[in-house]
Amino acid sequence: MSRPPRDRDPSTPTGTSRRSFLTRSALVATGAGVVAAGCSDDGDGGAAADAAASDGSAGGSRLLAFREPRQIGVIAAPAPAGVVAGLDVRVPDRAALIELLRVVSTEIELVMSGAAYERRSGGFPPLDTGILGPVRGPTGTSIILGLGASLFDDRFGLADQRPRELITMPRFRNDRLVAPERSNGDVSLVVQADTADAANHALRQVLRRTRGELALRWMREGFNTLDQASVTGTAPAAP
Repeated sequence: MSRPPRDRDPSTPTGTSRRSFLTRSALVATGAGVVAAGCSDDGDGGAAADAAASDGSAGGSRLLAFREPRQIGVIAAPAPAGVVAGLDVRVPDRAALIELLRVVSTEIELVMSGAAYERRSGGFPPLDTGILGPVRGPTGTSIILGLGASLFDDRFGLADQRPRELITMPRFRNDRLVAPERSNGDVSLVVQADTADAANHALRQVLRRTRGELALRWMREGFNTLDQASVTGTAPAAP
């Protein structure tokens, strides 16, 4: 499987290390699993989100910074569109899991950057999904990586590192909506973007880079408002 040439500088202090994905993530419980929210609790989260976002040229979309003390999607303002996916890990051992998380991290950074993918000749398939067309740019995309309770088992030697509060989705009384095939998962991805196309593009880019290693378990799409000009509590202007 070909991957875009995007190497990290290991000396970069704000870079996300392989080990930090597994041992230093502050975990926040959610229905999809947990959100790996980064390592620092210092500072004003709202101010950090504002400082990490810059205005873009594509329809006013912002560019959200990937390399921050905590995952920017956790503290950034809600985006108009989004998609949440639960996935099962299909790798044989801990070393392969670490490499998988490195690949996912690299792809998330590339997607959030809005940079164009490498164009390949010689009959190779394109690295981009093509959903957003040939012109790339800021899309206001953020991706939150979460780790589910099922990841902390004997497959990867992580059973003794599972946070006590992290459990699989319980079955509530008189609630038959929580079925095993529509709940939980080893990994969750929470994608937010300015458009539904951008959100789906981001998810598909991560999945195509990890085909055979991450299997889609369930997916849900949603939105806040797709009309970015509207203001809460006011009626849209007449055409």
